[in-house]
Amino acid sequence: MPMDHFECPKRSDNEKCEFRARSGSVRDANTVGVKECQECSMVIHSEPLQKLVNYESGSMGNWSNGYGDRTNKPSNDTVRRFDAIVDLAKTHSISRILDVGCGEGQMVKKFTDAFHAEGVEPEDHAREICIKSGLRVHNDLQILEDAGELFDAISMFHVVEHIYKPFNILRQLKKLLRPNGILLIETPNSMDALLTIYECSPFQNFTYWSHHPMLYSPTALEYLVS
Repeated sequence: MPMDHFECPKRSDNEKCEFRARSGSVRDANTVGVKECQECSMVIHSEPLQKLVNYESGSMGNWSNGYGDRTNKPSNDTVRRFDAIVDLAKTHSISRILDVGCGEGQMVKKFTDAFHAEGVEPEDHAREICIKSGLRVHNDLQILEDAGELFDAISMFHVVEHIYKPFNILRQLKKLLRPNGILLIETPNSMDALLTIYECSPFQNFTYWSHHPMLYSPTALEYLVS
């Protein structure tokens, strides 16, 4: 789907979103700018950059270059997310949980402290690490759909902004959720003050990336899942 013709779910079939230029450029393609939807403030690249993206082969692996290091210790984010879902389980029936885009399995491993947990990860090397660690991690959602698997909760932590065709993925996820199941999405905010009010160059460079084809505002995310 050409990014210039992203179709907002709130528009009719014949309408297209209108974009305006926004300050900043893509950090690993610095001649490419970014632009913002005038309807919902979703931010996309000014030019398609799919050619730079190959999740199976690990094109995301350079993300940490200058921005952090890998560690085997559960991160503060991992603990925070786990604690929030354990609290959620006090009022919702959650026994089976699927983490989509699970990377090297930090979240799946932590989830096993309280739930039956599985993951989906397209990157071959990361998935191999998960499997060698004894985690149930698959390379594609279709495997779970074909097996008739159902989950009480599905999580996507900093994943949806990486997906070029999010509606297709969400339709698949809906088939994998039990009735009244919960979809948990955590994603960067396109309206973060560091991006908009302060136009902080280091934060813009961190956020605007070839592997972030869509950055959602709260409104855009609501449109996506409605």
